[in-house]
Amino acid sequence: MPWLTEYSLWTRDPEAEILPLVRRLGIGFVAYSPLGRGFLTGQIRMDQLSAGDFRANNPRFANGNFEQNLRIVNAVEVVAREVGATPAQVALAWLLAR
Repeated sequence: MPWLTEYSLWTRDPEAEILPLVRRLGIGFVAYSPLGRGFLTGQIRMDQLSAGDFRANNPRFANGNFEQNLRIVNAVEVVAREVGATPAQVALAWLLAR
């Protein structure tokens, strides 16, 4: 398994093996892309991505997947409204609490 450090509400792959290992070894973990490449901010929409934007070719942002993944953003936005924060603040607070 490659050692990927992408970690967010959207990408939780490190939870299975990597996070337990770094905790056991007492070493730090730096989460890459904690806002899901900007997606968890609630500000990204497909019609805003230019042809040169790497996300336009990322399978997570592809038609169909994008709409499905919006459910996560919508849930984060609901929590953000309830606590008086931005979606980005909620996503980062979740990550810091982990």
